[in-house]
Amino acid sequence: MAIGKDIVKIASLARMELTEAERERLGAEFEKITAYFADLQKLQLEGEMTLAYPCPRVADESRDCDIKVEELTEHLKDGQFHIPPWLA
Repeated sequence: MAIGKDIVKIASLARMELTEAERERLGAEFEKITAYFADLQKLQLEGEMTLAYPCPRVADESRDCDIKVEELTEHLKDGQFHIPPWLA
């Protein structure tokens, strides 16, 4: 595992105080992350990635809409919009 100075340094850079168990868990997760990046490097992807279905490009234009401020403010909580969990 990548436990030791590397994990301690990463934790200090992130300003995290970790217990020994947390360092071990972070070490295991860090190994998985680095292995994933190693797999990505093997793919040798080059050039531009294209999609099967092109995204339509539409010019930005201002338009009038019937939004009432009262309807928006009922969803504000602590100065931020509250999004229902079923939408997130």
